[in-house]
Amino acid sequence: MGKRKFKVTWSAEAIEGIGQLFNVNARQVIRNSKHILSNNPYSSAFGIANFPGYEFNGYFWIYINNVILIYNVKSDYKLVSIEACYSALTGEVAEIFYGISPDG
Repeated sequence: MGKRKFKVTWSAEAIEGIGQLFNVNARQVIRNSKHILSNNPYSSAFGIANFPGYEFNGYFWIYINNVILIYNVKSDYKLVSIEACYSALTGEVAEIFYGISPDG
């Protein structure tokens, strides 16, 4: 693997959030996020958050190991900052990020 282009960091809130998720290997998610996002965080994104009233609108999001990660890219500093994470296995996440209603 070549040299990583971006440094990937996790905010305290994101670390706390992943620690509260059940059935998630936090170390694996953190390791995979650093591997995937350090090379090209723009093309790795599944989308850009744009949801009514969502505090992270304009941030990128990606699905890694049953976890949705919300991150910001600071190109001038070659930095990817993971700001929040959610279990991808909830109805709320399915509705918000994929537009799938859990009620049918």
